[in-house]
Formats: sequence, structure tokens, C-alpha cells
Amino acid sequence: MVEVQELQLHIRAIEDSKITADATPSSNDATTTNQPILPIYIRYKWWLLVALYTFFLIVGSTAGILLGRLYFENGGNSK
Repeated sequence: MVEVQELQLHIRAIEDSKITADATPSSNDATTTNQPILPIYIRYKWWLLVALYTFFLIVGSTAGILLGRLYFENGGNSK
């Protein structure tokens, strides 16, 4: 049988003191990295809007079908 060889990768970490002036993060970047991207209330607002738009889509398409059926049952024509 063939033996499987293990491969180990060596990753070097860059220390903060070795970062050049071009790659130095600003003070705002250091404080915002620990914060979530979107606050929780904005996520809830987004999901609420998605649910509201979905509701309007379902109600609107249903109302359109029912109004079309009512129109053609009462003698409407498509001319």
C-alpha cells in the first residue's frame, strides 16, 4: 500500500510594528473591525421590508387575477 504523506504549511504572521506606512490602517478601521457590519435593528428593518414587499406581491397578483376574472365574467372583452 502507498503511504500518505503529511504536508504542513508554515504561515508567518506580520507584526504590527513591521507594517509599512502605506498599509497602516487608520484609527477608524481599528475600532470598527470588532463591530458587526450592520446593527441588529437595521437587519430587522431589512427583513421587515422583505416580508412587506412579499406580502404586497402576493396580494397584488391575487387581486389582479380576481379582478381579471370578474371583468371577463361580466361581459368584458379584450379588444
